[in-house]
Amino acid sequence: MIYFGAPPLTLVYLTPLRSSSAVEPISILEKIDHVEIASFEEIGGVVYYFVDVYLKHHTNRIPTNKRLDTSRRDRPDYTVRKRFTDFANLRYKLWSYAQRQHISGSACKYCSKYMEVLWTSLSQPRLFMKLFVKSNKTRSWLLAKCINKYIEMAIGKKEETRQRYYMCDGNVMIPALVVRFLRDDA
Repeated sequence: MIYFGAPPLTLVYLTPLRSSSAVEPISILEKIDHVEIASFEEIGGVVYYFVDVYLKHHTNRIPTNKRLDTSRRDRPDYTVRKRFTDFANLRYKLWSYAQRQHISGSACKYCSKYMEVLWTSLSQPRLFMKLFVKSNKTRSWLLAKCINKYIEMAIGKKEETRQRYYMCDGNVMIPALVVRFLRDDA
C-alpha cells in the first residue's frame, strides 16, 4: 500500500531578516530593576551625582529564595557619575524627540505621554529644581525618581508594547537615549 502524504518534518532554523532598532534598548531597560542616587560629591565646585543602577537577577523562573534576591540588591550592579546638567540635557533630548512632527500630523500616544510628564512632573531636572531645591539629598531623590519614570515610560506597559509604533522617531530614539545616559555614553 502506498501513501501519498506530506514529507517528514525536518529541523528548520529561523533568523529574523529585519528587527527594529528600538528592540535592543528596550530589552536593556527591561533588565533594570531600579535606579538610586545614594551619594553625591562636590568636585571643583560642581556637584556630581552617583547613579546606582540595580539590575534584575533571575536565577530561575521560580522565585523561591527571597534572601538571595535581597542580598544582591545591597550593592548596585554599576554606578554612573552625572552632573545636574547631564540630567537636564537628557530631559531636553527626550523633549525634542517627543515633540517632533509626526507623519499623521498629531503626536502618537507614546510621545504625548512623554510630553505630559516632561511638562507636569515636578521631579524633572529643570530651572525650578535648580533654584528652589537647595538640598542635594532632596535633589538626588527627585532625580532618581525622574530617571526611574523615564525607564518605566520607555519600556511601556505590557499591553502597549504590542502596539508600539516604530515609524515614530520618539519610539525608537527615546529608549536609546535613556540607555545611553545610564551607560555613561551621554
